[in-house]
Amino acid sequence: MQISAMRFTETQHLSRQAIRIVTWIMVGVTLFQLVLFTTLAVGMRDPDAFYPLGFTLAVMVSTTLLMRIATMDVCVNAEGVHVKARFFHRRGRFIPWSDVAAVRLRPLRAFSEFGGWGIRYGFSNTWGYIYDGTTALELTLASKKKVVVSVVDDAALRAVLQALDIAV
Repeated sequence: MQISAMRFTETQHLSRQAIRIVTWIMVGVTLFQLVLFTTLAVGMRDPDAFYPLGFTLAVMVSTTLLMRIATMDVCVNAEGVHVKARFFHRRGRFIPWSDVAAVRLRPLRAFSEFGGWGIRYGFSNTWGYIYDGTTALELTLASKKKVVVSVVDDAALRAVLQALDIAV
């Protein structure tokens, strides 16, 4: 994270809780498939019945690796807010201050608001860029849409917003 007089930048990794939940779901699916395909292989005397299990293991390992190296960059400066999630954005999303009607820092409830982590579409016309942190930077746009960005260091962001004369 870097803070200058008029700029806040932060790189977030996916929440450990999100990685843990997805990993345990995949372990459960893999164990179920192990029992299922072992039963099929023994019953049909076909060792090729294990191929889908190998595919599932490959998907599990690559998904876990992608989740561990995925990051999101958040930059707030005098021009606006820029959010870029690695593997999902080519250029990221830029929201200029001229498009923003209101700014609010509030507690973030990733699972109850958006059903999880990542780039999410929530209820009531809200886009969420949720990776890590317990604070949300909520931007209400002039079009009444909302954009929620997770923030780890809310005190530094609040200081930069005050330096930019943006009411929070």
